[in-house]
This record gives sequence, C-alpha cells and structure tokens, in this order.
Amino acid sequence: MEALRDNQGDAESRRFQECSDRHATLLVQEEG
Repeated sequence: MEALRDNQGDAESRRFQECSDRHATLLVQEEG
C-alpha cells in the first residue's frame, strides 16, 4: 500500500509541475 501511495504522489506532483510550467509559459507570453 505504501508503494502505491508513493506512485500516486509522484504522478500528482508531475502533473502539478506540468500545470505550473504551462502557466508560467502563458504568463511570459502575455508579458512579452
């Protein structure tokens, strides 16, 4: 069960990272 939770957290953080990266890119494009 522990490994499953770790894997889920990893996927969640990766998805969160993708979202924040995309958001940052959009902000930069708007400013530029």
